[in-house]
This record gives sequence, C-alpha cells and structure tokens, in this order.
Amino acid sequence: MKNNNVLINENQEEIIRKDNRKARKSFLIVILVSAIVGAIFGFFSIMAGAAIPRISESFRDFMINNAGMISIIFAVAVLILTAAEVIGCIRSIGYSKKAATRLIENDEEIKLESIEKRLSFHLWITNAMVILHFLCFSVIVFLFMNFMVTGKSIGFLLFAVLILVVGIIAMTMLQQKLIDCIRLLNPEKKGSVYDMNFHKRWEESSDEAELFTIYKAAYKSYRAVNMLCMILWVCFMLLGLTTGIGFLSVLTVLIIWAVSTAVYSYHSMKAAMK
Repeated sequence: MKNNNVLINENQEEIIRKDNRKARKSFLIVILVSAIVGAIFGFFSIMAGAAIPRISESFRDFMINNAGMISIIFAVAVLILTAAEVIGCIRSIGYSKKAATRLIENDEEIKLESIEKRLSFHLWITNAMVILHFLCFSVIVFLFMNFMVTGKSIGFLLFAVLILVVGIIAMTMLQQKLIDCIRLLNPEKKGSVYDMNFHKRWEESSDEAELFTIYKAAYKSYRAVNMLCMILWVCFMLLGLTTGIGFLSVLTVLIIWAVSTAVYSYHSMKAAMK
C-alpha cells in the first residue's frame, strides 16, 4: 500500500511539472508583451505630457462657458431614463402578475422562470440606475465646485441633491415592488428591501441551486473587479506621469483591490474550515 501511494504521488508530481512547464511559457510571453506595451505607452505618454497643459487650459475655458448647460443636459437625460425605467418596470410587474397567475394554474413552470428572469433584469436595471444617479450627482457637484462657483449657481447644487434623493427613493421603491412580485411567485422567499438585513434573509430563504447561482455570480464579480483594478492601476499610473493627478487615484484602486482580495480569501478559508 505504501509503494502504491509513492507511485501515485510521483506520477502526480510529474503531471504537475508538465502542467507548470506548459503554462509557464504562456505566462512569460504575456509578461514580456505586457512590459513592452507598457513601455511604449509610457514613452508616448511622457512625450504627450508637454501638450497636456495647453489641452487642460482649453478644456477649462470650454467648461467655464458651458458647465451649466452640460449639467442641465446630463440631469435631464438621467431623469428621462429614470422615468422610462419606472414606466417599463410598472408595466412589467403588472404583466408578470397576470401571466404568472395563468401559468401557475396551468402548471407551466418553465415559462414561469422566464417571468422571473424578466423581473431580475429590471432589478439589474434599477441597480444600474442608482449608480447613474450617483454619477449625475458627482458630475454636477464637480462642475459646480470647479467651474460655477457663483451665487447664481447654488441652484445647480440643490438640483443635484434633489435628483440624487428622488432617484434613490424611486429606484428603491421599484426594487421593493419587484421583490414583492418575485415573492408572490416564490412564497418561500423572505426579505424586504427596506430591511438592512435584506440580503442575509434573502440568502437564508434560497435553495441550494439558487445559492450556487449567487456564489457563482459573486465569484465572476470578484474576478471582474480584479481585472478592472489592474486596468485602472495601469491607467492611473500613466495619467499620473502625464497629468499630475497625484497618487490618490492609484491608492484608491489598490485599496479596493486589497479589500476585495482580502474578503474573498477570508470567506474562502472560513468556508473550507466548516
């Protein structure tokens, strides 16, 4: 038995060595190409740095003359998108309730899943709209603080706050309506969007298949965040060399990257120990 174990281990070690040799070549090629591309971008970024002051001055003049109009256009666009999502979401909820009643009576579970996907899609859109409202608020405040610091421009700041508050309230109420509709289709589900522990209660009321979907999506999100952080780190490093934006943007990306990695590693080890 002991000899068999040694033989198995030796075979496995050889398999591991072969896999490493095969993967190492691709890894070294990627690192080399990345270094060359980075050096080229860095060189041209430094060369272009001399033109940045002139471009920045022209940009500032343009923004001073048009900041108010840009704020209004951006805000109106966000409000139109919000109104469209509110109308679309309400209509979808009404349709889903009527269709679900008919499908449940006919025991058509497959078609019922398509209704849940429709509701989940609207949940995704409402989450995106919340982020868009935060973006709108940030843009208007940025324009106000940098290009419109006058007594007459205070209205833009108040307008930005109003859009943010109204947008968050509207999207939260829509999400609650969507969750209520999903709970009608799945009576075992628990949780209210207004509850601070909503995600925990929703997870506890999910079955194994749903939990697997949640965890798989979370892992995909973790990998996407890692890739995004790498890209942003490179971009902000290059911008720091050419525009003088400072180290804060790089530090912010690294903090997000570190927190994401640390939380994932902690919960992975915690789950493995159970």
